[in-house]
Amino acid sequence: MWADTLTRTFMNDMPVGIITAFFGAPFFYLPYKEENVDITESVISVTDVDVKIGTAEILHKISASAGQGMFVGIIGPNGSGKSTLIHCMSRTLNPTTGNILIVGEEIEKYSRKELAKMLCVVPQESMRTFDFSVDDIVMMGRYPYQKLLRPPEPHDREACQKAMALTGISHLSGRSISTLSGGEWQRVLIARALAQETPLLLLDEPISQLDINHQIEILSVLQSLTRQGSTVICVIHDLNLASQYCDEIIMLDQGTVYAVGTPHKVMTQENIRVVFGLDVLIKTHPTTGKLYLLPIYHRRPIKNGGRKVHLICGGGSGTEIMFALHAAECDVRTGILSMNDADYSTSIQLGIPCIAEPPFLQSLMFHAHYLKKV
Repeated sequence: MWADTLTRTFMNDMPVGIITAFFGAPFFYLPYKEENVDITESVISVTDVDVKIGTAEILHKISASAGQGMFVGIIGPNGSGKSTLIHCMSRTLNPTTGNILIVGEEIEKYSRKELAKMLCVVPQESMRTFDFSVDDIVMMGRYPYQKLLRPPEPHDREACQKAMALTGISHLSGRSISTLSGGEWQRVLIARALAQETPLLLLDEPISQLDINHQIEILSVLQSLTRQGSTVICVIHDLNLASQYCDEIIMLDQGTVYAVGTPHKVMTQENIRVVFGLDVLIKTHPTTGKLYLLPIYHRRPIKNGGRKVHLICGGGSGTEIMFALHAAECDVRTGILSMNDADYSTSIQLGIPCIAEPPFLQSLMFHAHYLKKV
């Protein structure tokens, strides 16, 4: 492939951004030291990173890290600095101040080829300027390992075939990228990153154009890579998917880290309300044990707040009403509710007094035990 030769020829001297623009595909190289390294600690560490563009401060004092085998999600509203942080981590944007370490060494000390063996990137956007085939694009992920003017080795082709199978695009082999849909193109870019076989993966909204089935497939693949020791840092807009797949969450707001930690620690009602301006109901999924969020769609505000209200409800029928009355600052009470009722969970979350009783079976067992004593 003539593209292979040209890209490898210029790779040692051209900045990543120039290569990306010239060949029409987001092709990022990130670092890996040839000698054996110990990555039992932080694979990537960001300390006090600021980014200023003109007079605008995009990021302010960002500090975060990710260890080996971690799936870290970056969430936040539009314009909070998520993509800028990914650019800094991948060295496609130099921070104004601050420090970024890859496996304990400053990112600036890596050559582009070393960096490419350590870290790969799936960008948010990528133009299709030239009429490459799907196979050509995926093979670009193997450039860090190929020698100048030499064809790909069998293990390079095997890595590409494996990546295409994992992302469900094997059937697109031989197709021109100009014939692909947005979702198919996005999966091709993910396959190229997987073919690069790096211990650190940075992904900027990799599932934004995918249907729900392929969203779950791709995130499951990424999660399986973390179980094999890879580290994944991924910008995700779907908070429920972030909660399902991420080990840790970095919540950004207006260019700063608002919260960081496990999904249970970060995804609280208060944090979601402050950062996203949205009231949500937070539940625990009955089969996975993960959190999931339900937006509260407010009706017209109640004008006469401050009244005493006792709400009789059950089975989730009172949740929206409780939120509305609570927002109107009414003195709300509810019950009788079973402790396994959805409305009981809502009353606890909102701090609404509730008359509660154990579930029927537990109550029945209690009374049977009491009657035995009598």
